[in-house]
Amino acid sequence: MEPFGFYPGEGRELLGQPNRTDNCRHGYGIELQKMTGLMHCAYCGVSLVDDYYRWLLMVVDHVVSVGEAKRLGIQSEYRGDFINMVLCCAGCNGFNPRYK
Repeated sequence: MEPFGFYPGEGRELLGQPNRTDNCRHGYGIELQKMTGLMHCAYCGVSLVDDYYRWLLMVVDHVVSVGEAKRLGIQSEYRGDFINMVLCCAGCNGFNPRYK
């Protein structure tokens, strides 16, 4: 259920496109945080708000990458919507098990 159970409509409805002219820690990441109430990495659970250092770790990850979504034929309004995004830490966002 987590994290999408905390999203408006429990992850079953589009939430809108982020403003890509801004950045995660001042714009769309904060918007996603306010929209969902989530303040921890969706993957490892580390807090992203306890202090300045942890706030610096905050990134937004596409659950299904844009490239993979295109390959699968997922409509653009879904692949670029907040519904396809989670807050996470930079470490988890950069980890890719394919390269292990």
